[in-house]
Amino acid sequence: MEALGIGRPSTYANIMKKIQDKGYVRKIKGAMIPTFTGYAIVQFLEKYFDDLVDLQYTSKMEDDLDAISLGELSREKYLNKFYFDSDNSGGLEKKLNQEFNKDSARLIKRFGENIDLRIGRYGIYVEKDDQRATVFDTICPSDLDVQEIENIFKKKNAVSPSLGKFPNTDDDVFLKNGRFGPYIQMGDKMKSLPPNLNQDDINLDLAIQIISLPKNLGTMANSEESILVDIGRYGPYVKSGKTFKSIPKNLDLLNVTLEEAVQLLSSKTTSSSILKTLGQDDTKNDIVIKNGRYGKFITNGKVNAPMPKGVTENELKLDEAIKILSTRKPKKFKKRR
Repeated sequence: MEALGIGRPSTYANIMKKIQDKGYVRKIKGAMIPTFTGYAIVQFLEKYFDDLVDLQYTSKMEDDLDAISLGELSREKYLNKFYFDSDNSGGLEKKLNQEFNKDSARLIKRFGENIDLRIGRYGIYVEKDDQRATVFDTICPSDLDVQEIENIFKKKNAVSPSLGKFPNTDDDVFLKNGRFGPYIQMGDKMKSLPPNLNQDDINLDLAIQIISLPKNLGTMANSEESILVDIGRYGPYVKSGKTFKSIPKNLDLLNVTLEEAVQLLSSKTTSSSILKTLGQDDTKNDIVIKNGRYGKFITNGKVNAPMPKGVTENELKLDEAIKILSTRKPKKFKKRR
């Protein structure tokens, strides 16, 4: 990017982070490996917004923005030309209103005469005749060929062996692998594996405990509300009425006691949730890393931002945290009438 005059050195880290967060690339041993999603997005942009993703166009835009900052170019005229196409050069408005061929836009690559690699609402998949199968992000694009696709279909169509029967029923309990990892299935019910377990740990007894969730531990003192432990989209949690609390990693979801659950539900979010204090910004706001219901996040008391993926609280520096928070806007609350 530096050689082509795109961006500024101060923006490179944010750009690299953004394309990883969006799932356009994966960082493997220091190398940026494009994903199928990345290929699909690039193909779509090159087909319908070709000049906007042209490297020379991007480089020229940097020069134009410099000229605007120096007062050598009118920002109003520049934006009008960019959006409204005042010189009939193909403005953004015209491009946004053009007709898109959705079927061809979803096609990433064709293998032979009857196998298509496509992007859909729920991710990347291969399609052969009337069959479809999900392609996981763990597969490197350079490794996907006809043979690998045939293996994907075989795995999808293979019948998972039953771990056994659920007690007092004829229902089989299965251990399966899906887009979001391994899970237990019985009939239409599915449950993800707890964080402390992997596929090799699973036997019939553990599978029954997992698929039996939510588990009722009892009730709160002076209350008829049941205390339930379960696992959901964001991991293990304990619930009573409308109160939810994440179960920390040091506690085993399947063996949480009533006393531990009550303690979690009774705990209030205070400064004890602070994992690390990084320092203060220019306005004397404390910049801290906290542990919330949906994971770790950075905050200055006014604005929150999720922790960068793959970065621990010990690796994040104060200036990096301030830069991340500067890109976020505080929430605006509407006044009640």
